[in-house]
Amino acid sequence: MQQITTLAMNPKDIEIKLNEVFLPSDKIVAREIEGELLIIPIGEGLADLNDEMFSLNGTGLIIWKKLHPDNDVETICRDLAQHYYASLDVIKTDVTGFLKMLIAKKIITKIPRV
Repeated sequence: MQQITTLAMNPKDIEIKLNEVFLPSDKIVAREIEGELLIIPIGEGLADLNDEMFSLNGTGLIIWKKLHPDNDVETICRDLAQHYYASLDVIKTDVTGFLKMLIAKKIITKIPRV
């Protein structure tokens, strides 16, 4: 049997547009426990031996909860800007950087805009 090696994406190589919509991948299981979100990959090639489980808390958890078919990246950023003392540009940079990391780890996936 031939083994297929999957290369991890580099977050720097990922482009995110503000009108794109992202949802959790169907290849993960996520559970919130005491204010922390635990994410466990369940599909082949989604985690290496050193990186099998992920956890989000704080702002990461807030962004995760906003991943919804009606929320594009711009909507998520504008919503966060209403609650944090940072410029919209800084929030956009931080949110897109976070989403790139989740995409690179195959935790979220882009969906067509509804």
